[in-house]
Amino acid sequence: MQARSYLLSLLAGTVALYIPLIRDLHFESALLAGTVGAFWGGISAAAGGTRGRGDLKRTLSISGYLVLGGVPLLLNALVTGCYTVEGLGFWVFIPLPSTFFGAGIGRCMRELQLPFPRAGTVLLLVLVSTGVLLYEFLTLPKLYFFNHVWGYWPGPIYDEAVPFPLAMPAFRFLTLCWTVLLWLIPVLDRDTSYKWIAGLAVIGLLAGYAHLDKTRIITTSDLLQTYLGGERQTETARIFYDRDGYPEQEIDRITAEVDFYIREVKQALRIDEPDSTEKIELYLYADPWQKKELVGAKHTSYVTVWQRVPQIHIAGEQVDGSLKHEVVHAVTALLEWPGLLPNVGLTEGIAVALDPDRSPRSTIDQLVAAREPYPSAEEMAASLSYWGFYTGRSAVNYTTAGSFVRYLVETRPPEQFVKAYECGSVEQGYPEPFPQLIKGWHRRLDSVRVDSSDRQRARRIFGQLSIFEQPCPHKIAPPAKIFDRFLLSRARKDTNGAIAALAELKDMDPGQGTPLLLWMIWNLEAGNPGPVVNEPEPDSSRVEIHLLKADAYQMNQKPGSAQQHLARAMQLADERADTSFNEAFAFRLDSLQWSLYRQLRYRQQLLSPAEFETANYRIKMRAVGKALDVENAGLVTAYASELLQHPVELDFFDTFEAMIHRLAFQGGYELAAQWIEKLNRAKDLSLRYRERLDRQRAWLAYMETYH
Repeated sequence: MQARSYLLSLLAGTVALYIPLIRDLHFESALLAGTVGAFWGGISAAAGGTRGRGDLKRTLSISGYLVLGGVPLLLNALVTGCYTVEGLGFWVFIPLPSTFFGAGIGRCMRELQLPFPRAGTVLLLVLVSTGVLLYEFLTLPKLYFFNHVWGYWPGPIYDEAVPFPLAMPAFRFLTLCWTVLLWLIPVLDRDTSYKWIAGLAVIGLLAGYAHLDKTRIITTSDLLQTYLGGERQTETARIFYDRDGYPEQEIDRITAEVDFYIREVKQALRIDEPDSTEKIELYLYADPWQKKELVGAKHTSYVTVWQRVPQIHIAGEQVDGSLKHEVVHAVTALLEWPGLLPNVGLTEGIAVALDPDRSPRSTIDQLVAAREPYPSAEEMAASLSYWGFYTGRSAVNYTTAGSFVRYLVETRPPEQFVKAYECGSVEQGYPEPFPQLIKGWHRRLDSVRVDSSDRQRARRIFGQLSIFEQPCPHKIAPPAKIFDRFLLSRARKDTNGAIAALAELKDMDPGQGTPLLLWMIWNLEAGNPGPVVNEPEPDSSRVEIHLLKADAYQMNQKPGSAQQHLARAMQLADERADTSFNEAFAFRLDSLQWSLYRQLRYRQQLLSPAEFETANYRIKMRAVGKALDVENAGLVTAYASELLQHPVELDFFDTFEAMIHRLAFQGGYELAAQWIEKLNRAKDLSLRYRERLDRQRAWLAYMETYH
């Protein structure tokens, strides 16, 4: 009998190897094992049988079977290189405590001779595993969850790196206290020592639950607001922001953008003004790492659409790329919809439709049109469903849903989409059958002009594997971890930390040129040409390395060596007939231009208007970007005015767009309008660029009217 149980455990673990994510020795499989262990241990203990040490022996046996079931996962992880210490940690802290917790409930039910002990045990475990989750999910802003039954959920699955949470030992201490208490309640009258142990468990529980927020087991809105420290209010939103992470001028701009986006979404969908007390809440974190620590989402921005007051959670550089997308979610969340969650395909589809930033160079319709055959009605129905949307490739589902919903909103009354959204079903919102709507969408895609660059972008975007397709979904290579440390240092303006991380990357794989390039750039921007000069002469054919060496020698007042590296760079480019570096060579061959370039890039000094006039075009555009970064309104205006005299180079469209946006915000309405018209007249302006230009035209009109 025991041998058969061992074989069944090994067989279950072997079957798990064929299930995406569950086959990984990580939190997903540990979560499943913990859930099985809690219910198995609880039902077995409630069923009766031997008492005392028999309960302990039976629970240990169940735990052993679970561990045995994890052996195939462990062996697979070791063989395939997917093993992680974090994954082992989850298996240590989840299945065993959960099994004993479930057994404690079952034993308590049995020993107290309560009616239907097994049914009661199952009911209580369901209440703990789902009821507590639903309460936290509906009332708290966080996306990570601890649970006595299934252990831990780290947050969005899009964040592939899942570190072992420091709060896990503290939470499992609470599980231990509950387990001890449940096991001792039936026998408190048998021994005084039991009462003392139970009393200590109660004290532990009281102390633990009094400090849930301090140990990061939970995060409340009040805690977030206190931690971030900054607050603004508008007619439509309450904004809480990291006081040390955002200058006041940037908060002024973000505040205006939020109101603008809310107004745009309401106009597009013809949504009536809601009650003035229903204000969207926006939480601005200093960087993704802070957001991960506080609410469990790192690179994923999100909106709590399931709560009465929707909250937007976004951080750092994510603001410029994702703010309108999240505002769409927040505004549509104020609509009425049945059930716990709205239709995810329509939810993400309308956000992409109204903020089509899947690619800076191609429209969402071009991306879908470039990827024939088009999704069929059956495929679209599947991708619009919750399971189909999240198990498929996110890039595919976001883009196709956005293109389809945009077709619906632009070709039919917006009220029909609102009805579909509120009902959670396209069929209930539109009079035409779903296949007929798909055919109309296909006809629209047929009329979209695409070229080879659109097809290339579509292949790249749609080719990204989903987390379910990756062989090691949570295995982060050592270089990636170090690079993440570099990004953290960069976000927190820790120059020494960034350089140290890049040095480690550079030394880890000397054959990789990119870490060396970044290390050289960061040293030069920190005003440290010495390490770059002293770096052993690179046996490299990369033009960029020799250009940076030339910059370093010039900064170190060694023009002879600088010219040698410049000559070598030019020779390498000539051998390959590579003309992409021609401008970089041109300004380095001009002492004045090279001086302006070094001043701007490495000494972090903005150009005066007079210096700007003498700079070449590429240096001018770098100066504009730098002025935008440091929020220098006066120089942005001066630079924009001078640039009007020059032809437009669309390679710098991103900088032009940011410049127009900032000019409109700071009151330079006439200059912003001139730039919009100048770009609008540019030859070969793509459809996507026209979309982006129209967005800035609307932003300018809003600023002129309301500010």
